[in-house]
Amino acid sequence: MSRKNPLSDVELAICRRLKLYRQRCDLPRRIFAREAGLDSAVIIRAELGRAPLRYGQASKIVRGLSINPHWLATGEGPMTASILLPQSNEIGVDERDLFSAVYNEKLRDEIALKSREAESDPARKYGRQDHPTDPIGRVYAQEFMQAALKDWIECVPDAKLKELVNAIRYAAMPLADDWADGADTPEIIQKRREAMDRARTRLRERRAYLASSQYQNIMLTDTASSAKVEPVKSQLDNLLGGLDRLIKEPGKKTDLAGFLGAPLASVSRWLSGKREPGREITLKMLRWVEQQERQQNTLGSAINTTKGKTQVRKSDNEKQTQVR
Repeated sequence: MSRKNPLSDVELAICRRLKLYRQRCDLPRRIFAREAGLDSAVIIRAELGRAPLRYGQASKIVRGLSINPHWLATGEGPMTASILLPQSNEIGVDERDLFSAVYNEKLRDEIALKSREAESDPARKYGRQDHPTDPIGRVYAQEFMQAALKDWIECVPDAKLKELVNAIRYAAMPLADDWADGADTPEIIQKRREAMDRARTRLRERRAYLASSQYQNIMLTDTASSAKVEPVKSQLDNLLGGLDRLIKEPGKKTDLAGFLGAPLASVSRWLSGKREPGREITLKMLRWVEQQERQQNTLGSAINTTKGKTQVRKSDNEKQTQVR
């Protein structure tokens, strides 16, 4: 049955882009809507062109699934970007106002600028990696780069392999040569190598312990006997199963997405088993699990030390302040 007042071409284009993004995420409408905090009927009506996208709906979709609002509104720029829309009361609009109208009247210039900045900044486009300079931080950095390089070498077309290898060499070697020239003595470098070897050993033992104890559902159990970590790919199924438990706490999935430098939509695909993450992402997932384990142990110790202390309970009528 056709609508009495069919959507304009602008509204239909936004609805088509919303559907395209969901399909690129490889998410069913139900899961896509859940990640945005919306009823699936909202997504169905929009994708079928039966209802326009409202500003409140668009804001939730942008926040929950990292879709670039500039691309959603105009079709320009990257599909994915970590750009949030302001709350409706902040810009004096109603949540039921058309997303297209609010965008064009209130937000277009500001969001378009942020979109261009995100597209031109590799750190925002691909995610920034910060590694401490202690031995374990250097080991993590080495693992990260090795995993990335392995994926690139495997996936690049034959005609582009030489270009890729040379691009990496030409970009990295001048920096490495400049920094290494007279900065550290051979003795310092040798001590660093030995410290990193010890850090690798501790890391292997730590991962083996996790595999054989309470995290046996996350990593393979046979690492405990050999104290050797199986290839990351072979641990994937159990890793994803364990992550489902870790992210049940509110905000944890968002924390994981931020740590991975990936959209929430991609994280949802990996956790649901719809898509398989690459070695680089899987390695970062393992690192996140290890950090969560350490934080839980630290929190458990802190809770034990607070026994017997008086705790103040907030009033049931007290409103919580949202931190933005």
